[in-house]
Amino acid sequence: MWYNLNYDLLFYGLYISTTLLIGLAFFRFKYVAKAYCMSLNVDPSSNIITVIPNRQIRITSDTAILSPRLEFQLPNEQIQEIFDLFGTEISNQLITGQNSDFIIDTYLMPIMQSSDMTSLFFEIFNHFGC
Repeated sequence: MWYNLNYDLLFYGLYISTTLLIGLAFFRFKYVAKAYCMSLNVDPSSNIITVIPNRQIRITSDTAILSPRLEFQLPNEQIQEIFDLFGTEISNQLITGQNSDFIIDTYLMPIMQSSDMTSLFFEIFNHFGC
């Protein structure tokens, strides 16, 4: 017997590497959802938040520009929370950067994750490099 295998170290190594891999998988999905390249428009009259990718797609066949939008209707309470956090001056104004990311993570991601079309939302975000 030229080596002495320590099963505790082997178990801990496998446990740590498995935990890291699972953590990275969840981090990847969280990273995909980051939307720094998205702008938001909050319409308080209809309680709709419009998500607009900052990048547009040019269709070369007829040189038309495709500007896709995702619209989410939120309850009055959540719209009011957004206005309490950011002020009423954001009404019908484009919101970008970290504020946009915060609103998407806090209010829109739970809607997307509970939807049957979760993978479609992630594909749309990935397509625009988000």
